[in-house]
Amino acid sequence: MTETFPPFDEKFISKYPVVRFRKGDIILKYGQLNTHLYCIKEGICACTIINTDGNTLIPLFLRKHEVIGVRLELLGVMENRSIHEVSAHTDVAAYKIPINDIRTLLKTDFEAYKRATRSVISSLDRVIETSNLRGKGNSVMMVCNTIYHEMEPVPGKKDLFILPSYFSVTDLANSMLIHRVTVSRIMHTLCMENVMKKEDRCWYITDASLLNKYRQGMLTLKIKK
Repeated sequence: MTETFPPFDEKFISKYPVVRFRKGDIILKYGQLNTHLYCIKEGICACTIINTDGNTLIPLFLRKHEVIGVRLELLGVMENRSIHEVSAHTDVAAYKIPINDIRTLLKTDFEAYKRATRSVISSLDRVIETSNLRGKGNSVMMVCNTIYHEMEPVPGKKDLFILPSYFSVTDLANSMLIHRVTVSRIMHTLCMENVMKKEDRCWYITDASLLNKYRQGMLTLKIKK
């Protein structure tokens, strides 16, 4: 249920070409000098933030409306070298925008600056939240938090949500740097506690309020092996 905010209005964004990436394609490499930024139109990108010592920090999923690399522009960095490794987690369509056009917009249009900032803050909040949970070493809270952010409403079904098909147990484990077996046990325990159910290879969230309590640590989940 992650909410994203359009960083640019339609008049600005519609001027630029849409480029397409297939699942698994590398969009940006760590350390790459960016001449263009990409605003996601469709699909999901997997973005791994990498520390200066080369170690992975926090994997993050980016979705529609989010812009890859815009954070450095908001900070006024003149040489925009990617601090991320970004790949297409699903097939992706994105607007390809020259970086100088974005710089000009951010300097001359304060409303656009605020919109872009709001978009970045939304993604940074998810990074900080995940980082804090990892510091606590609580795998249950991390899994529940990620599911809570990635689930989507099922059309026509009140209070029923679904984990999109492009998020398998393996994907979730990789995104949180947790062993796949641990993630699988947590999800199956959530099913036993009537928080989730699995039907036809799809994971449904049947009690979002209870899931929210587990992700915040208000309730303790006893993992069934």
